[in-house]
Amino acid sequence: MMGAIAPSGAEAAVFSFNSSDNGLSTITKTVDGITLTVSNPSLDSNFIANTQGLFVLINSIGGNINSFQLSFSSAVQLIGYNVGYIQDLDGNESLTLTAGSSTSVENSSFTTGARNFSNQFTVAANQPITVTGEGVDFLDVIQWSSLEVAPAAAPVSVPEPSGLVGLGIMGLGLLRFKRQIKVD
Repeated sequence: MMGAIAPSGAEAAVFSFNSSDNGLSTITKTVDGITLTVSNPSLDSNFIANTQGLFVLINSIGGNINSFQLSFSSAVQLIGYNVGYIQDLDGNESLTLTAGSSTSVENSSFTTGARNFSNQFTVAANQPITVTGEGVDFLDVIQWSSLEVAPAAAPVSVPEPSGLVGLGIMGLGLLRFKRQIKVD
């Protein structure tokens, strides 16, 4: 999966995490012209990372992280992630990624290795993605060694149906007004 061709047909960009990310309050990485920013770690002011990756869920004496934010410099589709290390998981842990009305819940049994996101949604440039963890018990650990995205067209917002009705009524009103002017 990692480094593969994304569903959109574009070459995927893979962001790797390692010990150079340890102690940072904001992590910034650029791959293939896409810049990833990882920020706002919960409970502690800095991220924890080692050779096995970035701690995305941890509850220990050394620190706690159960939420943070991701953003990308251009529109991307979330593809997957690589779990570099897990510890003391009992099966009730989950990660939820949320951006606007899009959500991906990662809650199947976590094992090390490559995984696809359950919902490979697309986010606009600089749109924050909030990552939150649930079911984290003392000494639970999940680390991402990499995160994979694919370049995408910016998501298009679809107008509410009531807005479309309003536009239609305005259009009919203008047409009627225009006909009245021609008749007079």
